[in-house]
Amino acid sequence: MEAEIIQYTKEVWQSILEIEVETTDVFKSSEIEKTLLGFIQITGAWNGTISIHCSASVARRAASVMFGIEEAKASMEEIQDALGELTNMVGGNIKGLLPEHQQCQLSLPACAITDHQLYISDSTEVAKAVFCYGDQSFVVSVQKRS
Repeated sequence: MEAEIIQYTKEVWQSILEIEVETTDVFKSSEIEKTLLGFIQITGAWNGTISIHCSASVARRAASVMFGIEEAKASMEEIQDALGELTNMVGGNIKGLLPEHQQCQLSLPACAITDHQLYISDSTEVAKAVFCYGDQSFVVSVQKRS
């Protein structure tokens, strides 16, 4: 599933944001900057979460491109909306990979401002990919609930 996460994430970032992203091994985040977490739930025959964890700078850049505004003028609501939409697009593609995808529902995306990773009890990470462009990075993760 990691190869598909990489493919779909690259496609979404390129087609929506016109940003080329590459895979990397290390998630870099400034210690002074908060990170954001966009996530969606998949429920039904398969239960789990798909998330994008990134710096506020990555989400602000996405909002700037999506809404045609200057990065410095992007509101937190616009930043979270952009991250939620990216999470929804990547997550919808990943949901389509599941053998049970026709018996599954995708929740609305949600966003959180956090200093930590997303923790979901009774879940196991089944796939993850780290991406970068320039000096920015973000993580796409798939967790399955037991």
